[in-house]
Amino acid sequence: RSSLYFLEKETGQIWRYQKLSLNEIDPPLVWIQPQEKKALNAKSFQAVNGSIFVLTQDNNLWEYRGGQLFKTSSLSVFPELKRPSKIIFSNDSTQFIILEPSQSRIVFLNRQNQSVKQLKSPSFLNLKDAVFSSDGRYLYILSGDKIYRYQI
Repeated sequence: RSSLYFLEKETGQIWRYQKLSLNEIDPPLVWIQPQEKKALNAKSFQAVNGSIFVLTQDNNLWEYRGGQLFKTSSLSVFPELKRPSKIIFSNDSTQFIILEPSQSRIVFLNRQNQSVKQLKSPSFLNLKDAVFSSDGRYLYILSGDKIYRYQI
């Protein structure tokens, strides 16, 4: 059985839907426990290996495990993030990226939340999404209606 997770940005609540079969899903369950601190107006989130990572309004990364806030950390990026929009983890979870369309850049970070490299291009003015290839060798970047491939 697998689960689907959805972030309610305004409240910071994460909802879990348990998939029972191909066409059957349980009713939603509140995943973050009521007493836990929630990231209000969160920018993005991603589930990775049993944890859920939330990118907060103040550009911190919160990690939840089992519905509880496990760790909060600041991101070490220079120049500082101004308006990041999304976090995306690599398939092996050794690194992640942050998309920042307002600065036409993609920031690569290691699991210690330190910036290891940045991509900046006028082609990223309408940066929408990105995905790591299954072998981790490439990043496919969607900007506007064009897809770019970057060798990592």
